[in-house]
Amino acid sequence: MVAWGFQPIVFESASTIGGVRTKTIETTKLQTPREAYRFSDFPRPSSVTEDFLNQHQVLDYIQLYAHHFDLLKHIKFNTKVCGIEYEGSSEDEMQAWSLWGGSGEPFSSKGKWKVVVEDKQSLSTEWSLIYTKYGPIFRTSLADRQVVITADPEFNNYIFQQEGRMVELWYLDTFSKIFVHEG
Repeated sequence: MVAWGFQPIVFESASTIGGVRTKTIETTKLQTPREAYRFSDFPRPSSVTEDFLNQHQVLDYIQLYAHHFDLLKHIKFNTKVCGIEYEGSSEDEMQAWSLWGGSGEPFSSKGKWKVVVEDKQSLSTEWSLIYTKYGPIFRTSLADRQVVITADPEFNNYIFQQEGRMVELWYLDTFSKIFVHEG
């Protein structure tokens, strides 16, 4: 994002990076092999030779990545996201697929996000308005097609029951296409 000229802000409710890995039992190891659990633009230290990384190896890798790319300056620590709300297009406009794909401008150019965050140290509340303008950042073979990205299992069940659909899945740095049966 920074390379494309964006000035991202990451809200982290904890006082450090690492997310759930900071609260993991000491003996926990990943279930994902080390070759599949990596950043595509940052190699893991050669000293890590185990197939399944432990908690400390994962945290060290995340911290190395953040320091290498100077990401810490973009993180607001001890800041909890209390809510995110989209403002802009009407409900009718939001139902139109033309706002969701093909143009590179999801939610239309009229929209903005209202993000409510709370500073956990001072307990003050802050409102941020984020205007959405997405350019051709993500290039896929689904350009100019209707695309929905979701983690909702009900929607996934629905989409896989439809005929003639193509779904793209991104898993770490591995790209997969799933073609749903065409009648």
